[in-house]
Amino acid sequence: MWEQPLNTSAASNCSYDKKHMARYKQTMNLVFPYIGSLKPLRILDFGTGTGHVAISIKNSFPQHEIIAGDVTMWDNSLEKLNDAGIKAIDGLKFEPGKSLSVPDNYFDAVFFLEVLEHIIDDPRHIFAELNRILRKDGYLFLTTPNIAQLFNRIMLLFGKQPQLYLTALTESKGARGHFREWTAAELSLLLEGFFRTRQFKFLDTMNTEGLVRRKKWLRIAYYPYKFLCYIKPSYRDTIVFICQKQ
Repeated sequence: MWEQPLNTSAASNCSYDKKHMARYKQTMNLVFPYIGSLKPLRILDFGTGTGHVAISIKNSFPQHEIIAGDVTMWDNSLEKLNDAGIKAIDGLKFEPGKSLSVPDNYFDAVFFLEVLEHIIDDPRHIFAELNRILRKDGYLFLTTPNIAQLFNRIMLLFGKQPQLYLTALTESKGARGHFREWTAAELSLLLEGFFRTRQFKFLDTMNTEGLVRRKKWLRIAYYPYKFLCYIKPSYRDTIVFICQKQ
């Protein structure tokens, strides 16, 4: 088992990073063996956000060329990425019927972590473009929320919208919501036309922080939830696909 921790020494300490660090650590433990080559690789962190994943990869594998891209860069992420020796592409986004501003067969690997659910564009176009920019046998590392997770099933039983981020669309901040969450079976079907799956897994990233700490009823339900997710992995909250270009 890969034991190297996610290196966050140069990454952001914002609340977003703290909230999601457990998920990223688990993801990186799965991914790092695939990029541990001594040969320099060119890697894209698509949807880099605060840049902590890109910085962590660079810190762990300084021989690789890391490029971080996003629709808009967060707060001080451009400065942090520059300090870490990482090139940033601001304004990198999918647009219907248009190609990404990236050459064909350019990257050895693409990190696409918690991005798919934020995009309205046709997923077939998304995967076709990711396939195009990857070199032969290049890797796609994809994570996204599991719409079939246990928490969402319980919410639906009570008539509640499980895609909680959709409610952010009505806020004055104009937050980008989770426009579409997926089941593992749907993603497998969509990916198979462009990639071959090397590894697939459900992750349980729920911890005692955040809502669990603030809501008494969630604290009571925490350990039964963890037990059910242990015996039935498809109840877990995150889907991970590690794929190679066909």
